[in-house]
Amino acid sequence: MLRKPLLAGTAALLLLAAGPALADFTGGASDPLSDLRDQIEAGKYESAIAELQGIAAKDPQDADVFNLLGYATRKTGAYQESYDYYQQALAIDPEHKETLEYLGELYLQTDRLTEAEETLERLSEVCGFFGCSEKNELKAAIEAYKAGNKSSANW
Repeated sequence: MLRKPLLAGTAALLLLAAGPALADFTGGASDPLSDLRDQIEAGKYESAIAELQGIAAKDPQDADVFNLLGYATRKTGAYQESYDYYQQALAIDPEHKETLEYLGELYLQTDRLTEAEETLERLSEVCGFFGCSEKNELKAAIEAYKAGNKSSANW
């Protein structure tokens, strides 16, 4: 009878002791893209763009990097450059949900409602039956655009 609690307690102690090692093994190190997302959220677009371009030069097959480049350049008003980055991301991963959402938002910012709605349709196909947050965000942005309430949209 004493063995079960002893074994359970021993297993718990082993997991606690291994915690830091497991964290390092599973990505406990800082994710550079996460750090760059934080920079972008803080409005530090130029520095984030420079770092992302360096990462893209080393790994030209990372759709997430090109997606973030598109987002950051869109925030600076460089719409054509942003569009080009989004196209690069989609060439790598045609079903990249975040890129499709952001591309649709770019279309709205440049008064291209038809393209935004087409992108929403494409995103709906990618998200499937249960949908996804990216689809919901783009749908809300399109609705705000149609209502003329661009200030409520988070572009």
